[in-house]
Amino acid sequence: MIDLAIKHSSMPTNIQHSNFDIEPTGIAYVGCIDEYLVITNTSHNTEISELLTEKLLPKAIYNHTKYLDHLDKAAFDLDMHAIFVERNEQGKQYLLMLNHFGCLKYFDVRFDETANGPIILNPVAEQIWLGDVEQTLLINGCLVSSSPCGYYTDEPSKPGLYISVPIWKKDDEWISGCNKRLEYEAYFTELGIVTAIAVNKPANLLAIAFKQNVYVYKIKQSKNRSIIFDELVCKVKVDFYARYLSFLQEKYLFCAGHDINCTENVDDTSILKGGGFLLFDYIENEIISAFAFGHDLAWGNGGICVTTYPQFTAARSDSQTIKDVRVFGLDRQANLIGWSLNTGKSNILFNSEGSYSNLGIAHVVLTKESIICGFNRGGAVLHIYYFANNDTGYLNGRV
Repeated sequence: MIDLAIKHSSMPTNIQHSNFDIEPTGIAYVGCIDEYLVITNTSHNTEISELLTEKLLPKAIYNHTKYLDHLDKAAFDLDMHAIFVERNEQGKQYLLMLNHFGCLKYFDVRFDETANGPIILNPVAEQIWLGDVEQTLLINGCLVSSSPCGYYTDEPSKPGLYISVPIWKKDDEWISGCNKRLEYEAYFTELGIVTAIAVNKPANLLAIAFKQNVYVYKIKQSKNRSIIFDELVCKVKVDFYARYLSFLQEKYLFCAGHDINCTENVDDTSILKGGGFLLFDYIENEIISAFAFGHDLAWGNGGICVTTYPQFTAARSDSQTIKDVRVFGLDRQANLIGWSLNTGKSNILFNSEGSYSNLGIAHVVLTKESIICGFNRGGAVLHIYYFANNDTGYLNGRV
């Protein structure tokens, strides 16, 4: 079993800087940039904030939309699907946000220079990418996206993996094709819908899930600076609908998802039930462990409801490292469940005791001290699950 000390708290997010005087429905994105949290408050804004003991201190806010007379369009315009900090060819750093409509926005900002309230962000440039892509990576200056889902966009749902041309120009300080649609190549359309992606940048590896079928490819940069596939490293078939992939240490891939027989319904994501997780050694082409969740988690388009901890360090042996890994998942009632990656056994680490009925889709991010989650139907509230540390610096408890 897993017996860990978890302290739960909830914290309101910052919706004061908004164009709309409406009740917040929930949170559409949670991520980290260095020591800051990035949170998209549905229909209101995206905030970049410092997590303090009792509140979020906003450093920067983005709240601009051209759809002030159309609330639904505004909600999707402000719905961020991916956020990056990246340097261009000359080393200048930009904040990038990709919204539901596929608009990639560039911001020139340094968070630590704020004073007397948050900076109100304004993009210095925009490019057009594909609409409604739920997972996007930025690799070697190229956007790498899962299959477009076609919801509330002009573009239909279509299969395959989509890779853009480099977003940066090579020979000057500005981006490639400012305010224009980015060119792209579609790959693996014959394999169907891409449901999850992950990258191991030091090893130049890209993992791609097509529902049950997961592939790991070696990638490299071509002469025109785009991404090409060098070789297939391995493939594995899982017995769930893969929604989440993560590389662990030098040779492991973690996969997780809901039941393969569940059909997504954007109006009722609670039908996404069951599922499980798998750890795969892609060097030895061997399944290390595979277990059913035994719980219904808060899956849904664009959501991440699982994570693993602790992060690996090279100083620890493979067997000890894998044994120490915990899998964490959030259900729609904000209960935090933990699993042993070694045995598959689980228990509820935080029980909300029926405080919530259905908070919708979870958006989870892992920090050194906590698991942080926002729900798309849970209002403008973050749920924070703090780890209690023992004298080893790892989680307090046992597997």
